[in-house]
Amino acid sequence: MLLPDHFHCLLTLSTGDSDYSTRLRLIKGSVTRQCGDRFDLPSGVSASRQKRGKRNWQQRFWEHLIRDEANFTRHCDYIHCNSVAHGLCWVPQEWQFSSLDDSLQ
Repeated sequence: MLLPDHFHCLLTLSTGDSDYSTRLRLIKGSVTRQCGDRFDLPSGVSASRQKRGKRNWQQRFWEHLIRDEANFTRHCDYIHCNSVAHGLCWVPQEWQFSSLDDSLQ
């Protein structure tokens, strides 16, 4: 789920790899370069940050180990409904930067 200032994702890292910080930094950089200009929403980025090509990505992250299928389902539901919670659309399927598939409903 890609939102104007943050995103939600579910990651599976390789065994022995716990470097979430690097993975998320790389994702943020890639998304900024590839999709940053697609948002027709006010981003709240200051003029100085715009001049330097910076976006207002949320700087911190929370990691959570998915415990079971029910926990996975709750997290998927939360992610898919986040665009509605932020007032960006009325139903999750309307948000163009979501991985939600209408056929799954």
